[in-house]
Amino acid sequence: MIRSQRGFTLLEVLVATAILGLVMSTVYSVLTRTLMATRRAETRAELFASGREQVMRMADEIESSLPPTQVVYFVGEHSGGTPPTDRIGFYTVINRTAGADRRLGGLALVTYSLDETQERGLFALRRQEELIATAGAGGVSEDGAGEFEDDSRSANFGADDGMGAADETVISAVHLMDRVAGMRFGFIDPENGEMVTEWDTSKPGPDNRLRNLPAAVSITLFLADDRGGIHDFSTIVDLPLARYPTPTR
Repeated sequence: MIRSQRGFTLLEVLVATAILGLVMSTVYSVLTRTLMATRRAETRAELFASGREQVMRMADEIESSLPPTQVVYFVGEHSGGTPPTDRIGFYTVINRTAGADRRLGGLALVTYSLDETQERGLFALRRQEELIATAGAGGVSEDGAGEFEDDSRSANFGADDGMGAADETVISAVHLMDRVAGMRFGFIDPENGEMVTEWDTSKPGPDNRLRNLPAAVSITLFLADDRGGIHDFSTIVDLPLARYPTPTR
């Protein structure tokens, strides 16, 4: 007996190919959306982690601000624009270890500001550190006490700032992060507890006395994601070395 060996018709092959194409297209679409969602989630998580880390780093440094003297000051400038591009400058003690028994550091002026980038409306966060006086034989304590060897260098934002001489020696000036959409600072006045947008201890007040440090500083950093969304990261840090007015009896 001869058995009939029937194969697939052309129509059956075309239908099967079309069904397979639809299945593969659906699988590819789902896989692509899943990968894109995973990538967006990872990018968003990285953005939030870097934003929180940077705000806390600024807060830690601002918290160690030294009280003002004739040469040590604390300045917070308000840009007055939208988005805000405020900046801040303060003195602190830098302690670094360079080797087994050698420590490098001293009195330094640290400034945070924003530099324009090629991306319209976005900035790079700049941290500038200027060593003003190196630590002497007595070392440097946590509260800034100790002996310093004055390097006879001016301590100002720069030549174009109108805040004093421009003879500055930059130890380091780096961009910590990009895609910054703005930066805003606020300062709590220890005299009345009100929040103000600017603070300047480099200029004597009406009674010719140096202005004290603010009681606290609020920090807000605005970061842009890759889809154009703006996310803000903020905190408030107390300044332990701020001097409060003596209450009257």
